[in-house]
Parts: sequence; C-alpha cells; structure tokens
Amino acid sequence: QDFVNPGKYTVHTYNKISPQGLERFPSKFYTVAPAGDDDDGGGKRYFVLIGGESRETQGGNDRSQREFLHTSVPFIGDAYQCLREAGVERQQIITICQLNDYRSSLYKGAQGQFVSHNGVSPQFYEKQLQETDEHCRLLLEEGGADYDYEAVNPDTVWNVLCGEASQDCPTVVPQIGCSGLFFAVYSHGNSHGATAQQSDSPGGRGAVHADSQNLDDDDDDDDDD
Repeated sequence: QDFVNPGKYTVHTYNKISPQGLERFPSKFYTVAPAGDDDDGGGKRYFVLIGGESRETQGGNDRSQREFLHTSVPFIGDAYQCLREAGVERQQIITICQLNDYRSSLYKGAQGQFVSHNGVSPQFYEKQLQETDEHCRLLLEEGGADYDYEAVNPDTVWNVLCGEASQDCPTVVPQIGCSGLFFAVYSHGNSHGATAQQSDSPGGRGAVHADSQNLDDDDDDDDDD
C-alpha cells in the first residue's frame, strides 16, 4: 500500500545463486525465493501492457487526420500471445491499448473514406488491417483490449496500477494478492499529456466486436459524406 517508500525486489531462481555473486548487491534491496514461490504466500503476478500514442497522432474524432501507422498495437498483440503461450492466465494480463480504435480507422481507410484527405490507398489500409489482426489474433479472440478508445489515457494507467477499481475502470491490479507486477509501455518516446479526459466513447473489453464488419459503427461524425 505504500507507494512512496521502495520495497524489496524478489529474485526468483531456478538453481542455486553464488553467495559471492549476491554480495555484490546490498541485501536490503532484495530477497531470494525459488522459482514459482511468491513472497506473499500465494499471490499472483500481473502483467500490464500499454500501447498508446499521443493525441496529436492517434486521437480526436477526425480519423482522416490520424497517422496511418500505430506502431504500438502489434507489439501488444505479440506480447499478449507470448504471455498466454507461457501459461499466464487471461485475468492476469491487463491491456490498455487502442486496438479496436485503430482497427476502426483502418477499416474506414480500407473503404476509401480517407483517400481524398491523405492520399493513402485503400489497399494499404486493408493490408495494415490484416497484419494488425494477425498480430493481435489471440487478444481479439479472447475479448480484445481491457481498455480501448479514449479509455487509453493516464487516468486509466494510474487507476489500474494503484488497484483503484470503479465502474469506468473495473479491471485493475488487485491491492491484495499481487505478488509481482510486469509493467510494459510500448511507444516511441513521444510526450503524452497527463490530464484527465471525460468521454462517452466506449472502452473496456468487449465494447466493440472483434470482427471487421462492425468496425464502422463506433462513430458517424468522421465520415466524409
């Protein structure tokens, strides 16, 4: 519960660690436990995967002004699949990612809605949609991102990490029963505004169907006609 004072690292081992090697590090910073053991006597490890971009490149209602590539999304799909194949349970992975938000833009672009704005051929959008779906296939099959659309924001990240569940943020790292946290941010170093945003946009797992024929239903304000 104390987010100010640092705690200890837990070093999980598959074989014996040399005492001489451990002496290189101050013992006050770590404890040692065999692989599979948890320092709280039975808690689970949680994995928080974040893939967002700045609002200037992947935000706003006018999708024709968004950048063609959202480079973070495929990495989230790949990481999610690796974790699941390694045996991590679905409920231990929390994804904060513009997955269906980005797919919606790709779907509209594949329909030719943006070509007059940015000159990008519908074929490029279609190819990018197919590649994104391939990278994120398992994540889509298992319900999609936990937080999508405008729910991908600093408020959500803070609430998830602090275990502050609410109606708008139901899936969080539990304050009791978490023995370890893997926190990964996939981005390319852009700055992200840390301000709360109020929005009625859908967010959360299952808010938008994974099949592409439903991707045109998230908004009607950004159509060109």
